Formats: sequence, C-alpha cells, structure tokens
Amino acid sequence: MGLREAWREFWSKDGKDPVDAVNEAIDAGGRGLSEYAALQVSTVLACVTHIADLCAVPELRVFERDTDGTKKEKTDSKLHRILHRRPNELQTSYDFRWSLSAHAALRGAGLAYKTFDGEGNLLEMWPIPPGNWHVMRDGEFEGQLFITTLDGELGPFDLDSEHLFYLPNRMWERFDAMDALKLAMRSIGLAQEMEETERRLYEKGVRPSGILTTEGKVSPESLQSIKEAFSKSKSSQSISVLDQGFKFIPIKQSASDAQMIENRRMQIEEICRAFGVYPNVVGHSDKTATYASAEAFFAADEAKTKRKWQTLWLQRLDEFVLDGAGPLFCQFDSNPLTLAPMKDQAAFVKTALGHGNGQAFLTPDEIREKYGYDPLGGVAAELPTPVAPSEEPTEPEEGPDDDSSQAD
Repeated sequence: MGLREAWREFWSKDGKDPVDAVNEAIDAGGRGLSEYAALQVSTVLACVTHIADLCAVPELRVFERDTDGTKKEKTDSKLHRILHRRPNELQTSYDFRWSLSAHAALRGAGLAYKTFDGEGNLLEMWPIPPGNWHVMRDGEFEGQLFITTLDGELGPFDLDSEHLFYLPNRMWERFDAMDALKLAMRSIGLAQEMEETERRLYEKGVRPSGILTTEGKVSPESLQSIKEAFSKSKSSQSISVLDQGFKFIPIKQSASDAQMIENRRMQIEEICRAFGVYPNVVGHSDKTATYASAEAFFAADEAKTKRKWQTLWLQRLDEFVLDGAGPLFCQFDSNPLTLAPMKDQAAFVKTALGHGNGQAFLTPDEIREKYGYDPLGGVAAELPTPVAPSEEPTEPEEGPDDDSSQAD
C-alpha cells in the first residue's frame, strides 16, 4: 500500500472525508482557533499586516552579476516579469508576496505551486492556503505533500519537488515550520476573552453610567416614568431634566476597570512578542514614549523584523526559483535613505560626494539613481573631487565709534 492510500485509509476509518478529517484535526490541535478568528484580534491583524507589508511593498527586481562583479537589472528575463510584475494570471507581485508572507507569519509557512511550460521554463506561481496542503512523513528525512484544490487533489509531491516553493517562518526541521497561531494560542485566546467580556459588560448598557437618587418618597408609577424619560433623553443625546428632587450621580472608573485596561495593553505586548514585532509599529505605545525612543524602536524593527523577512524571501527565491549559485539574484528596492529626515539625507549626500575634504564614494548619477532620477552621464558618472570645507565667516572687527571720534 502506497503512502497516499495509507493516508486516505487512516482518515476514512470513521466515514469522514480525508480532507475534512485533517482540517478537524488541525482545528482540534489549535483548540478551534482559526485564522479568521485570530485575525479578528486587532493586534494579530496588525502584526500580520505589518510583516506582509514589509515583504510586499518594496519592488522585487532580478539582477544578473557580470564577471567583473557589476550587476545589471535583468528586465528582459521572464523570471523578472514573474517576480517583479505578475506571478500568475490573477495576482500582481504585491498580491502574491503579501499572501505568502501573511501565511508564513500566521501559520508558520507559505506554499506556492509552480507551473512550467513545455520547455521546462517557469510559467506561474500560485499561493496555496495553509489549510489546503498537508505533509505526510515517510521516514525521518522523507515525506510527501498533498495539495487540495477545488478541482481535486494534487500530488503527492516529494518535499524537494521543483513544483513547490516553500516559505517558512521559524523552521523546526526540514519541512516542519513552527505555527505561530498555535504557539501564541493562549495569548490570542486571552485577548479574545477580554474583548468578549467587555462586549458583554457594555452591551445594551449593562453597566450603568450613574444612578438617580432623591430624598423624597416616589410612587412606583412616578419612578417608572422618571426612568423611561431619563433613558429616552440619554439615547437621544438631549438634555435630561429631573424633577421631584432627583439627582444624577455618575459612577467613576473603578480600580478593576483600570486593571482590565492594563491587562488588555499587556496582551498587545504579548502578541507582538510572539510575532516578533515591536508594539510601536502596530500603534501601541506607553505614556513614557518620546520621539527619540519611538525612532529607536522603528530603527530596531527595520534592522530585525524587516531584514529577517526580506532575507528569508531573497534566499528562498535565489535558491528555489532562480538558478541557485548562478549569476541571477533578487533584490528588494528598499532604500532606507529616502526614509530618513531631509536633514540627515542632505548630510549623507554631502559626505558621499566628498564634501568636507573626505573621499567621495558615490557619483552624482548613483545618488540620482537612489532617488529615482535618470542618470546624466559624463562628469556625473565619475567620482567627484573632494571638496574642502568652506572657511567659517569671521565677525568684522569693531572699528572706533563714529560718535566718539567726532569732536565736541
């Protein structure tokens, strides 16, 4: 009996469809915490969106390295069009990279199915949702992968099949990625429970905003009339007028209310910690945050989160889509220079062009390229001569006071 038949027989013992049985097993392992349920927690949605944006917003380009070490964009290559513009007939490069990055961030790995033309050239790449593919192991280093589609089932594929593009987040072993949704299940579940508790608490005004009090005795009919009139004025946002000596005393926030807010803030940090995202970049900051500290957090996110995910993409594409160790390679068009304040950009450009009697290391055309301008050629393509710092203007010497020099 082959692996595929054994897989079907195992999951069909109770009369269930194999694919449904596998999905139920996955849900049971995650205690029913599905992708969409987790994404309804705003912090999870913000973390996944941030990671996916880091990989999808910068343009992805294919270059070729010449023998002299210089690089040239390979715009005439079909691989460049697939990765830079349109991986398949329904998605742009942004859509494709966003989907696969979101899959990897939330469920541990993203998978794409590659199709080829009759000559063996890459034709398209299609993202496969995490719940639509499963790995069946056959030994420590061997196994097969099955893909479920609307048209049926594809596979089995060997794990090193050229038809598969695998994008893992945190790798535990060869084809076993660590599922962030399951690992952060408790933190996400607690955030869900807190939101549900507050929803029930404030639903239909369960928690009163204040109380009505009076020293006189009120009949049940008058009391009901006062309650209805006051409730109607609150719902219509009109001015409340109380008679018979009634007074409205608002209920202030209690210590338990403040603690619930603090617990919800803590869950934001817990979820961000699980996804490897700094809380500041998803709109969470404490009262002690300053511009300098926020800037440092964004710089740390740039160095750690962005670099990690973009490196993951580039290495996977170079090895499993392009020609591996060949002359072709990918790069993200992500220029950190243009993200810096204008004052810092101006200082960098001056230093790069040799101002301050330093050695120039960029030509004017290279500077223009970084800002998206066409090259000028000629002298602009050469390293400029170092420019000596201009002398500081000196204050004019004070001459004799004209009034004092005049005779009485």
